[in-house]
Amino acid sequence: MALSLTMGSDGLTFNDPGNRRNMGKPFFFRAAKTDSVTVESSWVTGLETGNFNIPKRSELIAHYHYPVRNNSYSWGGGYTRMYYSVNDSAYILCGNLGYCRGAMGSGKYMISGSDFQHAFDFSGMTSDFTIKFRYDHVVHDGTAYIGGDHGLSAAENSTYHGSGTPWQQYLTIQGWTYS
Repeated sequence: MALSLTMGSDGLTFNDPGNRRNMGKPFFFRAAKTDSVTVESSWVTGLETGNFNIPKRSELIAHYHYPVRNNSYSWGGGYTRMYYSVNDSAYILCGNLGYCRGAMGSGKYMISGSDFQHAFDFSGMTSDFTIKFRYDHVVHDGTAYIGGDHGLSAAENSTYHGSGTPWQQYLTIQGWTYS
């Protein structure tokens, strides 16, 4: 018998699962922030999302992207902390990300971006739940801007991307359920 995969109203199913699991409906969420955030020597929140409604028995991948500008002639560099909260419980720290998380260069203003991905396995959750995320930042030295001063000419926001709004930092969540 040939292996086949069918997409139906209940998600993806195999005709002969064997050691494979049938996958339920996929889902996708996105959160973005257009405000510029100044990052210096104390931790500051870059992006904090509201709650996302997640179906029970889910797995998901959270992808966080932020544009960053080292806005000083110092070395730059810095750290990012990622937190998540389930059902509005206290935030859980997933650790520090860094040190070289974009925009480093002694004697130069640098524009860069950073991306982080985290995988979560909530397949043991027996009821629907909510999840929210928070990303905090600190620089090693100097000053950095997340989302601001990223134009290609004279460090202006509006020169090439056509808007006075800073470049966005954003979080995407791609997930799926298991039956």
